[in-house]
Order: sequence, then C-alpha cells, then structure tokens
Amino acid sequence: MKYRYYRTTVLTLLLLLPTATPVATPGCIACAATGNCTLAYQNRSGIACDPLASGEACCCPRSQICASTRDHCHCRRKEPKQPSPSAYLIEMWVGIIAAVLITACLLPRLLIKCITWHQAAQARRCRTAELQTPGVAMTNGIAVRADNDRAYASLPVATKCATQP
Repeated sequence: MKYRYYRTTVLTLLLLLPTATPVATPGCIACAATGNCTLAYQNRSGIACDPLASGEACCCPRSQICASTRDHCHCRRKEPKQPSPSAYLIEMWVGIIAAVLITACLLPRLLIKCITWHQAAQARRCRTAELQTPGVAMTNGIAVRADNDRAYASLPVATKCATQP
C-alpha cells in the first residue's frame, strides 16, 4: 500500500511541475526594460514578450514565440516555415526540364544503339546462311545456287542481306 501512495504522489508532483512556463528572471526584467536580451530566458538568449497584467516581465527563448495571455506567461515552439507555392513550382519545373533534357540526350543514343545492334545481327544471320549452305552464294541479298542462277528453294525468302561494296 505504501508503494502505491508513493507512486501517486510522484506522478502528481511531476504533473504539477511547470514544464515550459517561463519565469521572470533578472535577465528577463533587464531585457524588457533595456532591450538587452542576452540573458533573458534562464540566463540564455531570449526575447521579451508583452508584460502580464500584474506588471511582471515575460520572456521566452529565441527558438520559441510568445503565447502568453493576460495573466500567464507561456512560450510556444515556432511552426516550421512552409515553402511558398512559387518556390514549389520552380522546383517542379526544374525537375521536369531536367527530365526532358536527360531523355532528349539518352533517347537518340538508345535508338542508334538499337539500329546498330539490329544491323549487326542481320549481317551475322546472312554470314551464317552463306557458310551453312554449300553451293549457295548471296547475290544482291538473295541466296542463289551457283550452278543454275535460280533462287535456292530451302532458304527463307525473307532473308535479305545488305550487299557489301
């Protein structure tokens, strides 16, 4: 039973502690009076807020903003700045232009590579057809027999090979 009472007391004390409530220190009073805010908040740099109704000075750290009411001094974290819509649009357009330029540079190279690869593959097929068929020569891209100058019937008609000068 003692343990439960102790735990409840500790939790209550922790909840009652002022977590981020600013306190008027001599540095805060000097900041409000003179504008020298190097020791305004807990002997660190800060900003002076509007004085409370009681006349007490209120200060917050530089990383926060004043959120005090008439009777209580409170500080709140600054909201992160959102980029303006125009900055977002500029970044978007820069990305689009970069993508278009990269595509414009790479696409022609890819097409040339494909065409070159296709031509090389076709030349390999023609050389293979010439080497594998005895008595057949390639004339103007058409396989013909050497003895009677007619098309060789067993070769596919679609086999066209470029003539080399």
